[in-house]
Amino acid sequence: MQEADKIYGVSHVHRISQIDVITKDDALEFLQSEEEEQAAAQQQQQQGRQQQQRQAHTQTQAQAAAAAAGPSGVQDAGEDDDEDEGGRAGKRRR
Repeated sequence: MQEADKIYGVSHVHRISQIDVITKDDALEFLQSEEEEQAAAQQQQQQGRQQQQRQAHTQTQAQAAAAAAGPSGVQDAGEDDDEDEGGRAGKRRR
């Protein structure tokens, strides 16, 4: 753009495009605003990815805790209730 004799801009109004000669300052301002918008979009994407990673990590921790608790939802202590041959209840060690 430093060496251009003319700089053209494209405008859109009601789905109609128009090409006009614009000033160097207008062109630089347009490019700067585009770069700022692009940087903001990238930052939003990064924040979204970080949030997804945190959610996945939390979900993984919850699944690990649920697996450790076993099917009853209570953490397994390694003992089972069991009745002996006489019908008496007792604890059996695994």
